[in-house]
Amino acid sequence: MRPYKQGTDRLCSYYVLANSIKLCGLKLTKKKVQALFDDFSEMLTDQELLSDLMLNGCGRECFEMLIDTTNNHLLKNYRTEFRTTRIFWNERFNGKELCRYIRNLGAVIVRIQCEKEDFDHFTVIRSIDDTHIHFFDSDDLRKVPIDEVSTIDGETKYRIFIRQLYAVQLVKNECS
Repeated sequence: MRPYKQGTDRLCSYYVLANSIKLCGLKLTKKKVQALFDDFSEMLTDQELLSDLMLNGCGRECFEMLIDTTNNHLLKNYRTEFRTTRIFWNERFNGKELCRYIRNLGAVIVRIQCEKEDFDHFTVIRSIDDTHIHFFDSDDLRKVPIDEVSTIDGETKYRIFIRQLYAVQLVKNECS
């Protein structure tokens, strides 16, 4: 199974949601993913946030609006609930501590940053082994060494934003 791929744009927030859906087992055709992306763009246009996203990327509040739009879209079209849980708030972890907590959660969306490479990106964790975090990613980020990850700014090469770490579940709603 391959992730949906983005071009050279700032739409990793769109793609991470589509890829987390795919990783959770709901396979969408490109046309169905486009319908989801159309809902995202319409919502952001209505909120006057689309141009800001295109220029600056997606912050936490904007991303959580995209999560709500994803849930509404999946409920309407697939009778499936898109549940996300923000597990942490202000905790500070090194890579090994963080991996111990999230290893068995299934699909986990994270925002990861590498300041030295001017890299700030939303992606989905596919798996974690003893040495690496593996991603199901729209922009060819395949894996990073656990020892190079922290939730503390400036401590390691890669920073995962603890307040933008979401465990994802799809729940079929049979009563609609």
